[in-house]
Amino acid sequence: VLDLAPSLVSFMDYELGSRMTRKIKMKNTTSKEITILSMTSKDPQVTTSLPKRTLQPGEGTELSVILNPKTPVYVIGEIQITTDFEPFPALTVNYNGTMKKVNKK
Repeated sequence: VLDLAPSLVSFMDYELGSRMTRKIKMKNTTSKEITILSMTSKDPQVTTSLPKRTLQPGEGTELSVILNPKTPVYVIGEIQITTDFEPFPALTVNYNGTMKKVNKK
């Protein structure tokens, strides 16, 4: 199984138009090689980046989760991670965030 930490990514107090990146540690805790086939978010404001897609047993890497907010809304959703590892080929990482309050003068 791929061990993910944290399982919830928080984008608290984000600023509209300001890109924010959070990191998730991934580790292959199995005795077999695991390949990440895809990572998807339904929200186009949230994207991912992964430098290494194939992990050997015991090997780890970092997944970047990037928020590039275009609209002033509460951000909530999940990233679906698909692997070639059976019997658990799908994993989910949840994310949320709120926009920073701006004081009007």
